[in-house]
Amino acid sequence: MTEPTINKLTVYKLNNVALNSVTIPSYRLVAEDTWNANDKTYPYRLFFHKRGPFPAPWLSVFLSLPLNIAAKDLPQGIVSGFILLIHVENSVYALTGGVGHIHLGKHLSIEHRFGIELAQRILAIPELRGLSQRDTSGVVNALDRVFRGPYNPHGDINNLKRVLTHVRGTLKKQNPRQATIGRSISASDALTVNGRKQFSDIVTFLVEVERLMKHETPRISIPQLEHINKKHHNALLSELESAMVEKLRHYNADETHTLFLDNEDIGYLPDRVVLFELIYKRRKIEAVTFVEVFEYVRSLLSDIPSKTDRQDAFRRMNLRLHFDDGVMETRRLAYFLCGDLEFHDDVYFLNNELWYRASDEFIKLMERELDNIECLDPSVLGLEEWDKNKYQSERDFNAAHKNLVVMDRRLVKIADEKGGIEFCDLLRSTSDTVELIHVKHDTGAALRALFAQGFVSAKLYAESNEFRTKIYSGDVTQNSRAFQRKDLTVLKSLNKRHRREIRVVFAIFDDAMSHSVAPATTATSKILKGTLSTFAKVDLLDRVTNMRTMGYGVALSRIKPYPKK
Repeated sequence: MTEPTINKLTVYKLNNVALNSVTIPSYRLVAEDTWNANDKTYPYRLFFHKRGPFPAPWLSVFLSLPLNIAAKDLPQGIVSGFILLIHVENSVYALTGGVGHIHLGKHLSIEHRFGIELAQRILAIPELRGLSQRDTSGVVNALDRVFRGPYNPHGDINNLKRVLTHVRGTLKKQNPRQATIGRSISASDALTVNGRKQFSDIVTFLVEVERLMKHETPRISIPQLEHINKKHHNALLSELESAMVEKLRHYNADETHTLFLDNEDIGYLPDRVVLFELIYKRRKIEAVTFVEVFEYVRSLLSDIPSKTDRQDAFRRMNLRLHFDDGVMETRRLAYFLCGDLEFHDDVYFLNNELWYRASDEFIKLMERELDNIECLDPSVLGLEEWDKNKYQSERDFNAAHKNLVVMDRRLVKIADEKGGIEFCDLLRSTSDTVELIHVKHDTGAALRALFAQGFVSAKLYAESNEFRTKIYSGDVTQNSRAFQRKDLTVLKSLNKRHRREIRVVFAIFDDAMSHSVAPATTATSKILKGTLSTFAKVDLLDRVTNMRTMGYGVALSRIKPYPKK
């Protein structure tokens, strides 16, 4: 006789469930009792589901044909499944089979990411076989990995801009948990385990699950953001939107540097936007900068006395972008809004209408990785101090550097690219290094435009022969003055330089008094403390990783003078 075992189990942890009162539509309660093991009792309820017989799902495509078959002989099927609820100590777990998982989530509240948190307590690094992650852009980017040899996700800073959705692993024989857990696992909200189990083994398995969740710390650390989605965090999403609306209501350009407007993950490069139009109640308000847009939004919200009405008004605001190539894009204002927000002592950031929470561990890891980016003294790069009486704009500051090749507003136009692309603002060439210096007078989320500019330029230089050829020949749109002969000589010499000799430098001028720097400070995170918001750090680290992969060096610099303690 076949041993009464099941080979595959999927377990969920339930929230706010009173075991005795649970009913599940279309499921029949077939058993209700307690299981005794090791002098403890474990109440359980077992539900079965059966629907059928019904026509096979593929049958309809053939019904229009002259079938030589009686109606009673048409293919039929049965959909079945089970849901087993068991109370273990202070928790209620649900195990499913067949189609049970489909109905469980519809009718009972499951604990979000329970399976992932459990898997991190079960697996050791050599047992990890795969991760599936989603990028924080509006477009889902799933990454499936199969590892050859140990992979330590804690050291992979690419994970910093991703949300972990699935974990897969195979427990080794040496893992003492293999006997109670199983040979292989797959985890998301639930944990799916493979390995033969009798009913008594199921109870033993859940007792071990309870112990792991209560008393064991994770064996694998995977840095990641937490996606705050509507399915599991609907109330929190509403609170975050309300807090963001109130922040816009009190927007102050001198203090609020954590908000920005963008239309895609890569950054739209604000230099290409020639006009913003804020549209509300059939009224169009024109603005030249994103700061002006926020100031108009603040004005509109300030005239609305009710908090609920302000939130409703924000949802009805639209924004139209006019690009330098004549293209326009109109969407809800909420679509373009990005940046970060502190709420109830947690840091959240918004991108493409998606909210993410950054844990304390995540923020500490970002600081550590930020310190791995070299921060150059501006004098080493030949950069002047930014005297605001002399240089009122980035254009004026860049133009003052006669010792460097001024590339500011000199755009390269190539096929299949919207508008022109700026190679850099200032170019410095020595026998050892070529530095592509991108300059920005800004702080916080708005620095995304700077990082996007550096990344797009570096990527095109690496991939486009047309882009490189036009750089070498100086075939760019001219600003107020033409290239000097020495400038053209420098550009031509780039043809003989490897990417490993090129360093992309983000030079930031931040004169906000609250962003002071103590004397003799050397750590990058301290020099740029306050200058980079959480949102900007995530974006910067992603750009740096990608540019290093292409072979470039990357560095930061904070242009002097800056406030000192």
